[in-house]
Amino acid sequence: MLQLRLCLPFVLPFSLGFAAFLVHPAPPLCAAALAADPEPARVTLSAEDKLTLVGTYFAPCDTKQKASAALLLHDTGGSRADVLALAKRLQKTGFAVLAIDLRGHGESATAELSWKALDSEGQLRAWTAMQGDMKAAVAFLTTQTGVQPSRVSLLAQGNSAMLAVRHAVRDERVRDLVLIDPKPEVHGNSIVKDLEQLGGLPTLIVVGKDDQNTGKRLIEASAKSAGSPDWIEVRTSKQDASAIMTDKSMYGDVSKWMLEKSLPVKTKG
Repeated sequence: MLQLRLCLPFVLPFSLGFAAFLVHPAPPLCAAALAADPEPARVTLSAEDKLTLVGTYFAPCDTKQKASAALLLHDTGGSRADVLALAKRLQKTGFAVLAIDLRGHGESATAELSWKALDSEGQLRAWTAMQGDMKAAVAFLTTQTGVQPSRVSLLAQGNSAMLAVRHAVRDERVRDLVLIDPKPEVHGNSIVKDLEQLGGLPTLIVVGKDDQNTGKRLIEASAKSAGSPDWIEVRTSKQDASAIMTDKSMYGDVSKWMLEKSLPVKTKG
């Protein structure tokens, strides 16, 4: 029987799974480890085709143990500025975080490659090439000092959600996925087909309060491959999809979920 873990805006549970989601120990904050948070740094990295990408790196707070890595991806048409507030929250939770401007966006745009200036065919080519941007970003993250290279979390907004899912299918270092306002179809590709290949990887989907049907559709489709939807959870934001990144109440809940999923499983000995 399909159990739909679809909840109201971080308040009322629709299933027993919601209670388990909320009960976590308080995550470590930067203030507990350092007198001041490490300052975010502007970084550049090279994609597979040698295109220069620009990002912001948030070094881990705690230098005594290696931190899990988190890569944040903005929606197409946006920039890394859209996810920086959430990146800062994740740093405080204990992650090493990288937010990048995908090719053609923000500081990664060039005179020859600007997303807003591309026609539909050009955007399709750029979007396809963004898979290489992700590889470069993960490679950067996992080679930073104080980062545990085998624990990578991916958080993606909008059209970039499909990029994150496709990367996760091929990268065993990915421990969990957070998909914010994912689009069921991007440039003729279906995210449903990609989700079916995840094979039980913990996935959190956050949808706008005006778009709950998308979450239901994705979780039902995922059950076809895994046999049970327990590995995928759906949450509804307090905001509509168009303003979902302004829902600050979502940040803490998402960061706690990511922290739990990214850490090694502890067993009683």
